[in-house]
Amino acid sequence: MTPELADVIEAGRALNDDEREIAALVLLHGDAENDVHVAEEWNETVNRRLDELLSGKVKPVSVRDHLRGHERNLPHYAMKFDLNQHPEADDELTAAHDYYLKVSGSDLSDRFSDRIESAVDFVFQWPHAFPRFPIEYAPVTVRTYGLEEFPFSIVYAVGESEIFVLAYAHEKRKPGYWKHRLEK
Repeated sequence: MTPELADVIEAGRALNDDEREIAALVLLHGDAENDVHVAEEWNETVNRRLDELLSGKVKPVSVRDHLRGHERNLPHYAMKFDLNQHPEADDELTAAHDYYLKVSGSDLSDRFSDRIESAVDFVFQWPHAFPRFPIEYAPVTVRTYGLEEFPFSIVYAVGESEIFVLAYAHEKRKPGYWKHRLEK
């Protein structure tokens, strides 16, 4: 580790929780000043999805079942949380896998599945470590995790005993394209 990097890490440790979160968001997503409307659209989408779930309009889809369907095994520490996802998030995941299978065959679709599995693994290990969406009036904290190599982010909420995936959001589509899922 270079001395400069060690200094940056030490300065980062001196930040309070809010400052660390802001720094993480800037590092992951760049300067968000120009993206205020994007954040508002994401907030609306996440709020609608939460409302749908809380009202019973949609039923959660088990991520474990989905991953089992793709012959994936979850790590042992995943058992401390239930992992579910919005039905449309399940559809997004299946469509993306099928797309990569169609355009490049099993190598790319397998890599995509591996990245999803790794992302789920990270979310299970450190569910509170990834950037929060600043959502007004949300009953739970919503966070995002960007996939390596593929233009997708996992948008999820963390409860006391559940991680709930709201979307597998493709980064090239209109931000908040899934916001209709949170409408009552």
